[in-house]
Amino acid sequence: YMILKKLLFIFILFSFYSCTYESSNREKTAIAFEENFGFTPPKEIKTIKLRNTTIRDNVAHWMAFTYDSISLKKIIEHDKPLKILPKNSLDYQKAIEDLTTGANIPLWFDLRNLGFNKIYFKENFLKETYFSEYYLLVDDENKVIYLHVSYF
Repeated sequence: YMILKKLLFIFILFSFYSCTYESSNREKTAIAFEENFGFTPPKEIKTIKLRNTTIRDNVAHWMAFTYDSISLKKIIEHDKPLKILPKNSLDYQKAIEDLTTGANIPLWFDLRNLGFNKIYFKENFLKETYFSEYYLLVDDENKVIYLHVSYF
């Protein structure tokens, strides 16, 4: 009985320390887009999907959105300096593995069958956090950008 009480307490504690928000409503996700990249998404960006998950002090942020070449240039300029992980590198393979495994990844963030030539990456870029990672994957064939940011 005592073990059951402890497990119930832990479950309740973790329930209050985690939350998830997901949306594909363009009006709502446009706000998150602007907060991420510093400009309002133009009409050429038709679809924006968003998922934010917080578990205690760990935060994960996923986005997927259509893009045009001007927006891509603005995003890269806004978020520089970015390291480039070439497709055939070990860092690229590790990044894909990290980005496709985990319990909280949204279903629409499926990178396994997409052909990215490179991944834009930076780490420890948020000064007020212990650890931070940024991945930007550009799918030229389908004209979709995938973003993942995590920190704690």
